[in-house]
Amino acid sequence: RILSTLSLLGYVVQDAISGNYKISLRILNLGSMILEEQEVIDVAKPYLVEASEKTNQTIHLVAREENEIIYIDKIEGKSTTIRMQSYVGKKLPLHSTALGKIFLSEMSDQEFDSFWKGAAHEKFTPATITGRSKLLKELEKVKVNGFACDDEEQEEGLKCFAAPVRDRSGVVVNAISVSSPKFKLTEAKEKSFVKIICQAALDISRDLGYKGE
Repeated sequence: RILSTLSLLGYVVQDAISGNYKISLRILNLGSMILEEQEVIDVAKPYLVEASEKTNQTIHLVAREENEIIYIDKIEGKSTTIRMQSYVGKKLPLHSTALGKIFLSEMSDQEFDSFWKGAAHEKFTPATITGRSKLLKELEKVKVNGFACDDEEQEEGLKCFAAPVRDRSGVVVNAISVSSPKFKLTEAKEKSFVKIICQAALDISRDLGYKGE
């Protein structure tokens, strides 16, 4: 049954005569993806640590997998009073997180239509955005501001700010975020957090070969 599943996914092929299975070339693509993510983790690590030290909050690095984000690194804030329900390997929907909004904001109209039709728009908290028009308005703000915000949309009591990580061609390949208990945030602190996370994302992008601002 396992081999049948791997065959359907294209990771193994079955010999028509002997019936034996062998690994397909697609596994090379999987290995390449893993190496690329490891490179990003290695490049990003010092910037994530620095951002956590400056904010005293939790910093996340994520990648996108279809209609979800997946956490690939996490730096826990030393003075964080609320522990986030996150861990490396955990997946969350795009629509309910600041990190996910970064990827959504980069989609073409056609890509967004495909996402909207294929994704479940679960309401995790009273603040979760589940309406198409409201989400599109939110994504327009992300494009203008250069960062995304999640105001208790995934976890009640938590507010997150996220920024894009781009590769040398300018494509958003990852995103990073800072998360804080909402009751501890002031307007000045929010502006500071946004500045720190955006600078860290730009520094990582530049180390990956990005030449833009």
